[in-house]
Amino acid sequence: MGVGIFQSKPEAVAFLEPVDWKGLGLPDYPKIIKYPMDLGTVETKLTRNLYADAYEYAEDMRKIWSNAKTYNQPGSGIYMIAETFSKQFEQKFARIAKSDKGLKRKRDDKTKGGSKQEDRVRFTELVKCLTSDHRNNPDTTASMYRHLSM
Repeated sequence: MGVGIFQSKPEAVAFLEPVDWKGLGLPDYPKIIKYPMDLGTVETKLTRNLYADAYEYAEDMRKIWSNAKTYNQPGSGIYMIAETFSKQFEQKFARIAKSDKGLKRKRDDKTKGGSKQEDRVRFTELVKCLTSDHRNNPDTTASMYRHLSM
């Protein structure tokens, strides 16, 4: 699942770019959040094919939500949105993990002779498929994954 699904939602505004902790007057933010992450950064990494596999991508997506929940109080608006987005992400990411049964494993198996860049491109195409107009059709997603796995 790509970041566009979240970026298009009005409530995602706090997650679109890195937290401007200086501008927001949050001097403790970098002390509490050691590894900041945002949807714009994830999108850039996707566009540049910088994720080795789906699980590396998922780590960054999860970091966005966990950072928000770590810094903000339970029950606050940001916390609640992060919790909702986290659940939505996990539901949709489960489709990648289930249909892919280890894009990571395939990459590990091919490390000796295969192309990591090729795997990154396949993963990016899978994410694009999941965020296309066919994202609600599991048959289309599975078909696309089979095509990308060849």
